[in-house]
Amino acid sequence: MLLLDANVISSDTIQKIKNEQSIPFERLENWVIAGSGNYEKTTNDGRYRSNCNTYRDSVTCESHKIKGLKVRFNHCNKLDCVSCFIHASSERARKINNKIFQLQREARKQGIKIGNVIHLVLSPKPEFLLSQLKDYQSVKRLRRKIFRMLKNAGIFAGVMFTQLHSIKCKKCGNPEENCDCKDKQLYRALNIHFHVLGYGYLINSEEFRKENKGWMYVNLGRRKDAYNTIFYILTRVSLWRKNDGKLNPAYQTFGWLKSNKFVPISQRIVYRSDKCPICKKGRKKIISGVKIKKNQESYKGLIPYIEKINKLKANSKDKLVKDVINQKSRKNLFIEVSEKDIVLGKEIFYARIEIEFELRKVEELRRLATINKMRYRKEKSERESESEILKEGNGYG
Repeated sequence: MLLLDANVISSDTIQKIKNEQSIPFERLENWVIAGSGNYEKTTNDGRYRSNCNTYRDSVTCESHKIKGLKVRFNHCNKLDCVSCFIHASSERARKINNKIFQLQREARKQGIKIGNVIHLVLSPKPEFLLSQLKDYQSVKRLRRKIFRMLKNAGIFAGVMFTQLHSIKCKKCGNPEENCDCKDKQLYRALNIHFHVLGYGYLINSEEFRKENKGWMYVNLGRRKDAYNTIFYILTRVSLWRKNDGKLNPAYQTFGWLKSNKFVPISQRIVYRSDKCPICKKGRKKIISGVKIKKNQESYKGLIPYIEKINKLKANSKDKLVKDVINQKSRKNLFIEVSEKDIVLGKEIFYARIEIEFELRKVEELRRLATINKMRYRKEKSERESESEILKEGNGYG
């Protein structure tokens, strides 16, 4: 089994997520958002561990000691942790993305073409749902209803994420992207919607609204790879916190992505090298040659500020200075590396669990995919015919 190539999130996207993290959100029962903090388990700082997102070590390759440098951090891998939620979102996004596309590959082995992943946003009228989001049993019933809606609409496999908020400006009332206020007053307003990534051939939106009163969907297109999409959704996802402080799952699978139809039959641990982005050789741990300067004031103005911690460029060939925030002390932590002082240790490997799945109820999936595809082609042909007639009536024929 082959994993998909690891994707890279742009530094601009990461910065945007960090900027949005502190925007307040409207409360609704036990719902919280990713990165908002686990204050039930910590000393009121929103983290799970005292060393969350603090400096761990540095690695680089022998051929590119400066430009191949990567600084590594400690992580608790919890989605609500104020320090680690971005890393946690990335880990989960890779896992979900790999499973989604493994279903596509397994179906293809059986001669079933299920197309590329489709991304939908389902939106209900708020008054339909507020009462169904106030306790978790009602939430589970609501999700089962949505899964039935999706199945009837032509989606036979997928994963769903709940998002209860969207960012708006208090002054003008517009969404963030449409706000022209000079002094924006942003907050996360209740705006209930569900992101779905899955496989199938959708009925048209008008028919969907007729069959599911009070609901509508927006089709955001198909994806050959969904990692970036899933990652961004997870950084904004809504999470139900239980009374003991723990979280319920951030996403739910349905249809042929559920474990009773896409069954895990074996797993193995695979060790993958941490490769240099320049020469693709394995990076090694730096055992000496990294200087950590914790006194911010003594270096103020002397060491240039480099905003992106893992940006693989340096102004000098033999020296690199990186400026990061120590999450424990909330002060700047300067990491200075000189090529002539670097001593490398053993090559770094990451352990990753690879799961092999078996596709069950193959003939039922084949039948569903065929029926959905035929219905989709028929509707598409009818729409094209109507469009041609309309053009002729308007003098374009």
